[in-house]
Amino acid sequence: MTDFVRDNMPHSSKSLVEKALSEFKRADTYIACYSTKHDLLSQWRSYSGSRVGYCLGFATEEMATLDEKMPLIEPVIYKDDMAKAILAKLLYKVEEFLNTNEFGEVEVGYLLGMVGATLNILACMIKHHKFEEENEFRQFYQPGATPLELEPFFRNGRFGLTPYVKIRFLEEKILPLRSVTVGPCQDTKAEVISLTALLLKYGYGDVEILASDIPLRI
Repeated sequence: MTDFVRDNMPHSSKSLVEKALSEFKRADTYIACYSTKHDLLSQWRSYSGSRVGYCLGFATEEMATLDEKMPLIEPVIYKDDMAKAILAKLLYKVEEFLNTNEFGEVEVGYLLGMVGATLNILACMIKHHKFEEENEFRQFYQPGATPLELEPFFRNGRFGLTPYVKIRFLEEKILPLRSVTVGPCQDTKAEVISLTALLLKYGYGDVEILASDIPLRI
């Protein structure tokens, strides 16, 4: 991404964009990843391992809003030509804005922050085309880039100490859960019975329970 931006940025905005490129990785960006595929073998293998896996299906309209109560969800970009077209349009808009307005230090600093934040999110949205089968969507949160304020927490993750934030759904203390898919297993019927009891216990009696069509390989 950075190579394309450097090769295509207009001359008059070059210094600003170059500075944004040098700093955009410093922006804190929290990401939650989802998939529209509820029964994908590669996902079961990656996330459930040797255990029975469960895929949670959420109502996206209750997870992302336009009123700044929650982070927005965006589709991952797998195609190079689409990624380049979006980056080219961003560079054009920056150039157009610089050429039609006069700026002081405060305005330039604000614009620099916005360009850096946008480049950061775009970098997180672009993924290699070999992963396209996942049809992934990502939810972004950048402290300071939105009025939404979420407290950071920390956990021990695969790559060491990992910061994260807790998303508050629109209905307090209730997940916008619409379905649960049971992954490949030896006794699907028993898993569905146990899962039904669990959901009823916690007030999710209207959640649809599905079973994977993928046979278990032993």
